Amino acid sequence: MPRQGQGQHDRARPQPQPDYSDQHPLARLVQQAQQAAQEAEEMNPQQQQQQQQRQQQQPTPPDSEGSPSHDPSIPWPSPAALTDPLFQDLDRTSRYYLAHFSERVCKDLVVRDTPENPFRELIPLTRKHPLLLQILVATSAIHWSNIFRRVTEIPAGLTNPAGYLSLLRSKDLVTRQALIDALTAKQKAMSHLREVLDTLDPAGSEVALAAMHFFIKFDLIDLDKSDNQSWRAHLEGATSIMALLNPDSNPDASSRMLRDRVITDSFIYNILGSTLTSGGLAARVARQAFQFLPVMKPWADYLRQHNLVQDLESRVCLAAAHRSAACLYILQALPLVRSVRSIDTDFLLEDVLRNLAAIDENDPYFKASSWPTFVAGAETRDPEKRTWTLARLLSIWQICPWGYLFTAIEMLKATWAMQDSRGSANVNWLHDLRGMGFENLIV
Repeated sequence: MPRQGQGQHDRARPQPQPDYSDQHPLARLVQQAQQAAQEAEEMNPQQQQQQQQRQQQQPTPPDSEGSPSHDPSIPWPSPAALTDPLFQDLDRTSRYYLAHFSERVCKDLVVRDTPENPFRELIPLTRKHPLLLQILVATSAIHWSNIFRRVTEIPAGLTNPAGYLSLLRSKDLVTRQALIDALTAKQKAMSHLREVLDTLDPAGSEVALAAMHFFIKFDLIDLDKSDNQSWRAHLEGATSIMALLNPDSNPDASSRMLRDRVITDSFIYNILGSTLTSGGLAARVARQAFQFLPVMKPWADYLRQHNLVQDLESRVCLAAAHRSAACLYILQALPLVRSVRSIDTDFLLEDVLRNLAAIDENDPYFKASSWPTFVAGAETRDPEKRTWTLARLLSIWQICPWGYLFTAIEMLKATWAMQDSRGSANVNWLHDLRGMGFENLIV
């Protein structure tokens, strides 16, 4: 006869995962479900008991403390948005998170938010695609857990600010519930992913690609970095799915914009994801880049045909900052370049900092400047410039609360400690970060 509580203990144990490798090359992504499932199972029983006790004491109305809409500082959709026919078949929690996705998360995914934001086109698709529904709910919930009762000031001396915020989040019952909602929805999404991968065809590949795209977004938003490699498996899966896309399909304009945006983001993540990878993987990414040229050329032609005067100055500054940051990165990745010709790295560093300074917090492109800020911080030995890059990353967090920013801060502090301990100007920070096991995605 089982002892009391034994069934619960067994459910919390990781269960053996079947081997799907012979069915589909993407099926290895199913292994990622194990950790999410274990975390959700470990956290749910205690939280459910606490929630039941609160419900017995007092019912929870839509705007009570137990609701994601309680904090008046968080922009939240009107009640009419929550009664849209699109949401009526969903439970109340899913409706709230989809509304948060529409009203808040989508703003983080583009520079300028407009009614034509292509990512909102995904919401109607959730009615027919449970995989997409669950991963959007998961992404929205993990995002919401980062902004509810937000900490406006983070002690500068912290060595692990992400861990500090995670601790605060775990102590707040409402925020903790959002985290549980995120892990539970991600677990369900991974379960649906297994089914989709077993029957994947060109007709369903676009939805699968969009879902895989948001698995990566989830990893970028999450503060918990216990597994800093999951984004890589999802990115490789997205790359494989793109091979199944039908290039001859003729979707409407909004669907084409969404498809192009997801593919473009995947292309960018492939490039930036190779920043801290080994030479062999980086070479493979370079080869894969040629596969994206048929997509990127029409996109570039589209930009040339449209008037970009409104944002021209900010675009030029941001592009220039990325250009010089890329040159600095190349010098770290290929040190032999220095033996071919003399390169003024101080000029490149100053060019990055000067162009970044031209994009202040009120500029919509400010949130898109984290990668060159990170590279500039890794390059400089000046304490004031280090402080400036650190403050800028924290300011980006206030606007765009994604956990990868704290990963960038952690990497910078590790780099600075290494540089200061050696006292040499010729420190290869890229090599050192790889040696310390950092293989994170900084976007």
